Amino acid sequence: MSISEPDTKETHLLRRVDRVIGDLRRGLIAIIEGDSGALALQAAETASAASLAQLAAVGRGKLSLALTRRRAAALGLASMPSEPRGSSVLALPRDTQPHFIHTLADPGAAVAGLGVAAPDGDRLVDAAIELVKLTRLLPAAVIVPLTAAAAKRVAKSEDVLSVAADDVFAYETDAAHSMAIVSEARVPLAE
Repeated sequence: MSISEPDTKETHLLRRVDRVIGDLRRGLIAIIEGDSGALALQAAETASAASLAQLAAVGRGKLSLALTRRRAAALGLASMPSEPRGSSVLALPRDTQPHFIHTLADPGAAVAGLGVAAPDGDRLVDAAIELVKLTRLLPAAVIVPLTAAAAKRVAKSEDVLSVAADDVFAYETDAAHSMAIVSEARVPLAE
């Protein structure tokens, strides 16, 4: 006997985002699409030499690290944010090693003297950070910008899952609304 879910727009959104979350947890790359283009991304915590090479090939060598504004401020890359949300983007050199990315993402690691500034991220970068937060990994991602056409080509040729930025932002609310009572019982409490 199987339990079937109603086939709604909400369940499709939840499934799409859940699948991308699973891929990111496994160290794979994913694509976030928005009105202004797309980003290929990987959770910074799972970055490896092979995955960085794959991302660099997809993005023609333009790797960046998306961080929360708070982490960027702690690293001396941006001013302390006045509100809890927001992102910053740090351009990475071609020869960046995974260990360096892991260190930048790790809130317990101290890094000093980078001597660069990280500009604020846009809505797509904010969506990348939000998506990585949903994976329950450190909120940082290695990203490369893509055009909409390139995103579709990469999704097909590299077998990469994609998700809309709007779906990422709607995920938690839709997940909460999809909850239903599945059982009820009285619990006797002794005095």
